[in-house]
Amino acid sequence: MGTDEVFPRDLSPLEQKLLLWVLPAGRPGYAEIRNVLEGWEVAGAKPWAEGTYVLAPRGSAPELDAPSPQLIAVGMIETSRGSVTVSVRELQFRQLEFEISGPADEVDLNGLGRLRTWTLSLWSPSLPCPSCGRILREVAMSTTSGRELTLALCAGDQRLWVYDESKQMNYPIPVTGFYNELMLQAKIQDPGIALQSRRLFSDLDKFADEALTRAFEAYNRTRNRLDLGESLVLKRIPRKPWLLRLREKILG
Repeated sequence: MGTDEVFPRDLSPLEQKLLLWVLPAGRPGYAEIRNVLEGWEVAGAKPWAEGTYVLAPRGSAPELDAPSPQLIAVGMIETSRGSVTVSVRELQFRQLEFEISGPADEVDLNGLGRLRTWTLSLWSPSLPCPSCGRILREVAMSTTSGRELTLALCAGDQRLWVYDESKQMNYPIPVTGFYNELMLQAKIQDPGIALQSRRLFSDLDKFADEALTRAFEAYNRTRNRLDLGESLVLKRIPRKPWLLRLREKILG
């Protein structure tokens, strides 16, 4: 990967392995996206985003200047020279945007399991944060027609995402945009609070599930992170004793 690349080209073995890793086959939403890797090629690189490439059907002309769609998959690999980040964006206009940044040459194709790795794509409700291993704040939601979602917030890693049960996918949510909606919903105008988005995590216990749900609903209405088309309601899910014991065992 470099400025002297010639396009189109095939995915390198390392690119293919890392993309398949953050697009797990066992989850229907990711499986649908990973299916395009076999028949598509790297058609070009984004001119204004270094290290960002576009996959497209062979022989097609990609829209390299198109705005980047939302992030749908992310993972990280720790090497002796630093972290390698792998990210994939939503399939759009019959093209798929991905980025592999960091010292990727340090990643051994056969030794991925010996490095510390994590990917948001494998998270499910009741599991700890895949990055830092801490317990998460979870808000169970559903649409009025019964589509189940979970808003997950990690105070330790300071990130949040939404899990879509129907696709078994996790959608990263930008902290600042979400926090702005939360402040608007709460009618908080004090700059010392409203403009300090990291307070979302330091003050997380102060926000009720209903407030977090309404903030995500408002944010999603303008940003369209998930195509819902209907209102959200809180979903009260009783924790089964065996599930609580399993969670305690996982978290130690």
